[in-house]
Amino acid sequence: RKLTSLLAYCRAGNFREVLAIAAHFPYLLSLTDAHGLGALHHAEMSGKLDFVREVLALYRNPRVFAAKHVTYDTEEDLLRDVARGFVVRGGQTMLPAGDPRRHQFRREAAGIVGRAVVASAGEGTLASEMLVMAGDTLEAVYGDGLLSTREQPPDAAGDVLEAVRRRSSFPVTLEFRGSAGADILAGGGGAAWAPTHAAAGMSSGPQYRKILSHFLAEDELAAVAPDASGCTPQDWVRLGNDISHSCPVSAGGW
Repeated sequence: RKLTSLLAYCRAGNFREVLAIAAHFPYLLSLTDAHGLGALHHAEMSGKLDFVREVLALYRNPRVFAAKHVTYDTEEDLLRDVARGFVVRGGQTMLPAGDPRRHQFRREAAGIVGRAVVASAGEGTLASEMLVMAGDTLEAVYGDGLLSTREQPPDAAGDVLEAVRRRSSFPVTLEFRGSAGADILAGGGGAAWAPTHAAAGMSSGPQYRKILSHFLAEDELAAVAPDASGCTPQDWVRLGNDISHSCPVSAGGW
């Protein structure tokens, strides 16, 4: 019932009610209805750019970040991704006062924590296929065995992937966390009907062209995400333009 209400408020462009639900049930933002459409899809239906911006901002909350798992069966697979531009850098960051994650770390008084952050997912990598993106964080490293342990990443290393390669036995799985909104805009890593497809399909309306432009600016992968028929948002824009410029039925057209 909560998901149904959330999606209805998204279609209506009622951010106050959307925020009230998302604040208590953030995981609902990653769920879909029976047709595979989620909050961003329904928000796009409202035709309100400012409202879509507000909903999209909700996905930047770490509480709704999605887990992304990349498994490397061999050391050569990992080295191949590195050669194709996959880079993860280690370093330190300061958590703000009151951040609920502070209690998880040894230096909680200072709020200083180590982070392993994706600098680049590269091109044609296993990581990019799993929608790992720049800005995602490496949360854990673990093996494939039944008794394998879930270990913290070597976030003090400048080159985190090299440190993982030296310390790990293969197969090894890297667990990343990042914005669920980016996953959804990019079609969820498969041939899914993304919000960009819907906005592009209605791009003859100026409000939907603005929404599409905002989606594409939010995530460059959204521009080339294919739907089940293999069409990208760019294809849908071209199709919409062809239809809008075709002759009406009364004039002997379709």
